[in-house]
Amino acid sequence: MPPDRPRKWRQKCLEIIASTVKQRIEGNQLEDRSLNRQWLARYLEVCRFILVDDLMVAKSAASPCFPPSYGIYDRFVSMYHNLLSARLREIASDKLEKNELVQLLSWVNSYGSEQILGNPRLQINTAALLADHPLLSKSTITELCDRSGV
Repeated sequence: MPPDRPRKWRQKCLEIIASTVKQRIEGNQLEDRSLNRQWLARYLEVCRFILVDDLMVAKSAASPCFPPSYGIYDRFVSMYHNLLSARLREIASDKLEKNELVQLLSWVNSYGSEQILGNPRLQINTAALLADHPLLSKSTITELCDRSGV
């Protein structure tokens, strides 16, 4: 191998993918409460759309481009799940209005359903994923329920 040949391509590739996934999750909040009372519902709907759409592309287009040893589709699923979980924890820690709390809890509840991660075309074992890595901890969900009065 030539001495000036770049190394660690795999690591660099995965870092770029992770950075792109982070931008996709964090960069789509176009509004806040001051601009639109339904900002959270709109943000969560955009997240749902992006998550499902990007994972479909990763499954059909990206997976064939990588060696099986990369487990690239599983990495995409894990990256989206972990970054979305972190973003939702951040949102949950803010002072949310009751309607926003209900919207957040409802979305978290439907996360494993066919509307989002349980979409049959994604072929994700949502039960195992959510058992190992819940989107929000039980204590956070309990706190959100208490704050919302649900």
